[in-house]
Amino acid sequence: MNNYSSAYFSKSNVYNYLLFSLFIIFCNSILYLTSSIGLDITVMWMVTIYSIIYSKADILHPLTWFSTSFSLYSSAYAILYLIDNQTANYGYTHQNIQYSLIALSVVLLLVGGKRFTKLKNNNKAKMLDSDYEMVGWVLLMLACFSFLLTIILIGEGFTNKATMASSGPIFSGCTYSIRIGTFLCSVYILASDERKQFKKGIIIVFGSVVVLFAMQMAERDAILRFFLMLVLALWAKGTITKKMLIVIIPTGYFVMIFVNVLKYYFIDGTINPYYNNTSLLYQFLNTDFSAAGSNFQLLLNHSDSVKGCAGFKTIATDVLRSVIPKITFFNPSHWFNNYFFSGSSWNRAFTLVGEGYIIGGIIGIILLFLVIGILIRILINFTSKGIWQYAIYIYGAISVISSFRSTLGDMLVGIIRVPLLSIFIFYVAKKMLKKGI
Repeated sequence: MNNYSSAYFSKSNVYNYLLFSLFIIFCNSILYLTSSIGLDITVMWMVTIYSIIYSKADILHPLTWFSTSFSLYSSAYAILYLIDNQTANYGYTHQNIQYSLIALSVVLLLVGGKRFTKLKNNNKAKMLDSDYEMVGWVLLMLACFSFLLTIILIGEGFTNKATMASSGPIFSGCTYSIRIGTFLCSVYILASDERKQFKKGIIIVFGSVVVLFAMQMAERDAILRFFLMLVLALWAKGTITKKMLIVIIPTGYFVMIFVNVLKYYFIDGTINPYYNNTSLLYQFLNTDFSAAGSNFQLLLNHSDSVKGCAGFKTIATDVLRSVIPKITFFNPSHWFNNYFFSGSSWNRAFTLVGEGYIIGGIIGIILLFLVIGILIRILINFTSKGIWQYAIYIYGAISVISSFRSTLGDMLVGIIRVPLLSIFIFYVAKKMLKKGI
């Protein structure tokens, strides 16, 4: 099989990986020896740009999607502080990006030499016609189910997101229905071929429900996941090319700003106050990206009391929480909100680098991102197994990206629980059809 990037990940090009590794070590050394916010940001993006070049700008390869998204989440707060330090609530310390660069470097070094199978070179990337039609029908049923639950939630008249999120099984059911449908959309696109052309109408119908749910429930994450799924799945099929990214990237840029402006409009009628008197760059970074660095800075400001407070067992409890939904082990996000914002009705995002920090300081960050790097390597192996496994890789990539302002437990929910539920629902529907139910 002709594997992706075999030309530069083969034995004859070990030199390239060695050079890549030395460059990463060099960049970390710069931040170890110096302290400047402008240099911090520059060095992190130097590593990212080198990674993109090294992977030949293939957005489906982790050297591109991981480095780009992680650097965006990790440096957004620092960039905002550089633009206007009056709006950065917690100040800025050098460790914010220094520790984040170490986390990024751990993952890049782990996945940098891993081979990746292109979808078109995957001999197992086939699906029976009947199974393909079934995926389409399940998607339509999920769209109807999600739409119904969204209408019920709208009728409840919630006035804040925290009350909505704790409202019970209807909100949870709608959220999981949207996520499962997003996963199955990727299967539907990936499994298409000359005979099994995917029906754009099904994707549009489900996407419309996603937008309705996201706007009415202030769940920007749903739109981000769906958008990333479309881009990655269509890229894997060859439908999206590098030239098209010139249009797609600015489109995503403005969509993020627009969605953020109206985030709470359909709940309490308010419009984001930043949209009218700040630059587009400021608005973009302040959408979904600055929270990770902001929250990490808050932890760094209280280093004496929070560093290592959670302990290394948190990694194990994160794994258990992702498999057993109602388990009551330590939840880093809940701890963060209770510790710093007790009594607030606003449930704030957390930070993946920050989770490593409360696990064990810099050692905890390195260990946590070693685990993440190994997870990504496992997901890469999935790309040679078949359609369902390839879809798990794509949804796994999306889950990793969305967890940069969350926790390992939330990441594992996307990698493990959502795909398993999706496959289960598909096979239940298939069995029911065979029995004529």
